[in-house]
Amino acid sequence: MLEAEHLAGIAHLPTLILWADADPGFGTPHRFEGLFPKHRTVVLKNVGHFLEEDAPDEVAEAILRWWAEEVASAEPAIRS
Repeated sequence: MLEAEHLAGIAHLPTLILWADADPGFGTPHRFEGLFPKHRTVVLKNVGHFLEEDAPDEVAEAILRWWAEEVASAEPAIRS
């Protein structure tokens, strides 16, 4: 899989996948979840392609929560 080759250097990092369920362009998040074993997927209901515009509060909340729980608490381990 070509994507896996390009992402191999970062695939080990914690990853937040924000998924807009009303965006017809991408189907399901399974392809991306398979590329990032340390992922968290947040499905945004009734949100289209421009998720930051359609659901800005939900996007911000998901990013802040993920950062606090997955990144900030593990920063020394991530950098090494």
